[in-house]
Amino acid sequence: MPTVGGKKETKGESGKMKFTVDNPDYKLSPYTGMGREHWLDACEFLLEGIFSNLPSAEELPLSRRVEFRISYPSKNSSPTKAYAEKFEGLARSFLLAAPLLRSRPDCVIKGIPVAEYYRKQILAAVTKGHRNYLLGWEELTELAVEGETAFQHTCECASLVIGLDQCRSVIWDTYAEEERKRIGEYLSGFGINKTGAHNWRLFNMLILGFLYKEGWEIDEGLMRDHARNILSYYAGDGWYRDGHRFDYYTPWAFHVYGPLWNVWYGYEKEPWMAEKIEQYANEMADVFSSMFDRDGHVTLWGRSGIYRNAAASPYASVFLLRHTDADPGYARWVNSAALLQFIGREDVFVNGVPSLGFYGQFLPMLQDYSCAESPFWIANPMVALTYPEDHPFWTAEENRGDWESIGSGTYRETVMEGAGIVSAGLGGNGACEFRTAKCLFEPGDGYIPCYIRLGFHSHFPWEAFDYGGAEAMQYSLLFREGEKPLVPNIVLTWLAIGLTTIGSAILLLGYVVMDNSIKIMLLFAFPITASLVYFSRYIIGEWGWIDRNRAEIESYATHYNQIVKLQTAYNANKIYEKELQFIIKEQIADLWIDVTAIHWVHNHQVRQFHHNDYNYALQQIAKVLKRRRLPSEALYYLGDGTFLILSYHLPDITFAYQNQSTRAGFDELQINNSKPQFKWGHLKVDDINATSFKNLESVMRHIERDMETDLVVEYLRGVQR
Repeated sequence: MPTVGGKKETKGESGKMKFTVDNPDYKLSPYTGMGREHWLDACEFLLEGIFSNLPSAEELPLSRRVEFRISYPSKNSSPTKAYAEKFEGLARSFLLAAPLLRSRPDCVIKGIPVAEYYRKQILAAVTKGHRNYLLGWEELTELAVEGETAFQHTCECASLVIGLDQCRSVIWDTYAEEERKRIGEYLSGFGINKTGAHNWRLFNMLILGFLYKEGWEIDEGLMRDHARNILSYYAGDGWYRDGHRFDYYTPWAFHVYGPLWNVWYGYEKEPWMAEKIEQYANEMADVFSSMFDRDGHVTLWGRSGIYRNAAASPYASVFLLRHTDADPGYARWVNSAALLQFIGREDVFVNGVPSLGFYGQFLPMLQDYSCAESPFWIANPMVALTYPEDHPFWTAEENRGDWESIGSGTYRETVMEGAGIVSAGLGGNGACEFRTAKCLFEPGDGYIPCYIRLGFHSHFPWEAFDYGGAEAMQYSLLFREGEKPLVPNIVLTWLAIGLTTIGSAILLLGYVVMDNSIKIMLLFAFPITASLVYFSRYIIGEWGWIDRNRAEIESYATHYNQIVKLQTAYNANKIYEKELQFIIKEQIADLWIDVTAIHWVHNHQVRQFHHNDYNYALQQIAKVLKRRRLPSEALYYLGDGTFLILSYHLPDITFAYQNQSTRAGFDELQINNSKPQFKWGHLKVDDINATSFKNLESVMRHIERDMETDLVVEYLRGVQR
């Protein structure tokens, strides 16, 4: 069994491998045996697997692919993705190499000096004309497919600057001034250009933060705008909303990149926002421990599960902050345990690198934005290797936090209201189980199996859906929708009345051999029986043991419109009032919210005469909004053909563009061979007028007046055309 760097790499005839802790220190780390040197060994172990796929030191670190249908690049992906895969291999493997080089600068793997390899490949990646050049922003824009306006390179540039900062003296400081300028200009192209309206803003913030730290002039207004938007995603209890979801992107993105930004830029230039990022990171550290089991294991949940142990990253990055009360002994334990959960298993590795799965390869959890090199993001917790050897993270004795006091016959429950998550530590078997809410998906969305479950359990990773009947961790409901009537309901009603009248006439006026008393009884029998059946439904329905979930069902129906698949006015008012509190309380932050209402003018006429077309039209309007509005904007249906959009802290130019795009989408709609007409109303609520609009009702009164003006303007435009 060969030994590399003080660790054991076991390989059988099949080429399988796993990490084994060599010379464990059970005095300092009684549960995992892992200390700082073992973490460095783990970096070497993972890099050895990556370097085993290198044909030569002149090539970029790519993995040997075994999956081609979902992961990119594929026959259906953009041409830019071929370059993105190479960049992921370079930048994400560098997240393993950089902290290793910080402590072991002379490291050699597979006969390749690691520092010199990355020094050459990083420079080649940004040098036009070099065969390993990965294309800059302008070239990618020319190569992009229709609708592709942001690039994976932005994410990888952020990983690159993290690594350059971590091993600064080994690589960055060795570049000549012209070489540093070349790298900086390449990075700037992605730092200042378009990004995703979600966690991707953090990538731009780190790119710009690194450049600022290195003496470049940056657009401080752009930086401030990104940071404001990131803070606007905060929902409470340490959780950020990422689009319309809560998932592990909060721990492994927001709470890793946020503290790094604080150190590089925030504490100096934006102290108020840096303080908020610090506050939210500490709130996360207070509650997130409840989502790891007694073994410190991660539970499969949400998208990008291939990042695995990166979920424990907040307990590594929290010590970058100026102030934290996080327990360093727990922090090292949960990160060490989560790392061993995966790299200590043979089935995790395929061709020397972590597979596209959770343990072994598992394609139902894979997304098309991932490639074979994406799992290298498991390196995020290695930010802890930038702490000196005498840092409490490395010197504190391991402990398991709350698990030390959860007995075999008890359990401990934690409620995180911000994200709608309830987690429980189960003392009987040491498992963690949590239940989630606050997810918004279109029917058929491929993310649904990753999020919509009755519960997520650390001992039982979720199973794939087969859409053939009962599904794992799901309620199973059988719904048989009735056939569409062949004649209108009103005709059926008159038919029933007519037949009843004819039957009554025959009984009373015709020749029927029976007493009049019996005839009268027969006449009243049907309406009396029908009435009894009708009212018995409500009487029996009130029996709690039969209808115990009535309140929940009625609440769901009140808060969520099934036709358009959007939340209703109740939810909109709650979110608006919560945002208003921040606007009033945090005036120094210059917060605002744009409230936009869109009303379908002739919806009443369509609903009265074409009911089925009415529902279909509402669905099409909702579809335009869901496609055209940003993920950071919240959509609601208020009823009566009125939709509401809450836009958080969007720059005026972005907000105007979104409205223009939405109007263009509406122009393409056809309802009964005619274009629907809409009234628009808008109000921007900020710290100046916030006290005048304390609830959504007052906002809507103002907007309704605005709508009447908008309708007149639209009419005049039509006349002019």
